[in-house]
Amino acid sequence: MELTFTEELPPGAIPIYVDASLMKKSGCQLAFSLTLKGLRKIIDDPILTLGKAVHKFAEVAWENDLQALAAGRDVMVDAKLDAAEFISVASTRPAGVIPKPLVVNGRAGTEFYFETPWLTFVYKGLTYVIIICGTIDHVSFVNGVMRLYDYKTTRYYKIQDALSKYKYEMQFTFYAWALWKFGHKFFPLEIHNAIRDLKLTFSVVVIQIKTKPPKWTISSPQGFIQSDLENFENELKKSLLSNLLPYLDGESASNGRISNACAQCNFAELCYCSPGMEDALIASLYTQKQYTPKSHT
Repeated sequence: MELTFTEELPPGAIPIYVDASLMKKSGCQLAFSLTLKGLRKIIDDPILTLGKAVHKFAEVAWENDLQALAAGRDVMVDAKLDAAEFISVASTRPAGVIPKPLVVNGRAGTEFYFETPWLTFVYKGLTYVIIICGTIDHVSFVNGVMRLYDYKTTRYYKIQDALSKYKYEMQFTFYAWALWKFGHKFFPLEIHNAIRDLKLTFSVVVIQIKTKPPKWTISSPQGFIQSDLENFENELKKSLLSNLLPYLDGESASNGRISNACAQCNFAELCYCSPGMEDALIASLYTQKQYTPKSHT
């Protein structure tokens, strides 16, 4: 199968959306396939809802603090949860530490969404296009440097434990590579040139929700070098090939067992259930709809 670079959508091509969430499943062909088919486990965890509320608060806070508090509170109320814990977390957000967001196309660069065609290929008479996409929590451009931030709510009490957990997250390199590769499609020339010159950093904003009071900590900025981004692109292509062909043929293997991927996989129940129980488990534990950039957020 030959992959051809493209920046345009080929007429009639079948889109395959690839983001960091999908690639986190690429260690197992079956998990990758089920994710791409739109299967998503139903998880009723108040901490996840609190995380969504904090993200909504941070998205709006640059415009108006009161509106931001209201937006986050609405997320909690809609889930029938007490908003008091959210208010406690939001009220400890440090002011002025994170730079103001870059304004992109008239909108503040919070929850900054990007999407672009990358590769096209023909398989069994059908044309497909791989679309690279993702959402970055906060994008700033300060003193000629593109600064990316990602919010992570955590139960960890020790900040070093949280920082260590997120230090090598694949999604940060994914975002950096995507902007380095396609920044000309999203930003003015000045910013694109800065990114190409690797004036680009990433920081994690860790929000410890269980400390008293809650605490926000920004990690030291992580930089990138060109060879790392080029190697990432090569590995990304290899991983997509090894997972897409079995997916398209309907022959994805549960090969994540070898690397212990099942321990952290939301599809483990399907792999270990008794024969014939798969459909019942899917009906009771999962939702399913087409996998698109917004369907799993």
